[in-house]
Amino acid sequence: MNIEKLEKLYFATVYEIENADDANDLLKRVSKSLFLLLRLVYVRKAEISRSLGREITRFFYEEENIEDKVQRLSKIVSLMRYEAVTTNFPYIDFYMQNFVSEMDRLMMTKGYKFFLTSDRKTKTIQ
Repeated sequence: MNIEKLEKLYFATVYEIENADDANDLLKRVSKSLFLLLRLVYVRKAEISRSLGREITRFFYEEENIEDKVQRLSKIVSLMRYEAVTTNFPYIDFYMQNFVSEMDRLMMTKGYKFFLTSDRKTKTIQ
């Protein structure tokens, strides 16, 4: 798949997150978006931080209940927010900023708020 098609699919998927009906649907849509983000990172021959990659992998593969998955998603959003500003890969920062801004907009409209506390622990408020 060429980069343009992959980008188009990624952005369409990210914008579709907003249409999630419940937490399960939200997690399914976010999983697809994160998978496409990782594919874009690979195709662009870019890199993401080890901690962000580890959290995304845990999000995909660990058997957790919905609340823990949403907690992990909040940590991913916080890490991605920081990494989007500090990365040296020009396209990757845009992809991450887009994902983070859509998640922020979703969380404000659906009632979730993600933030990192001063002790680097992630809190989710509903």
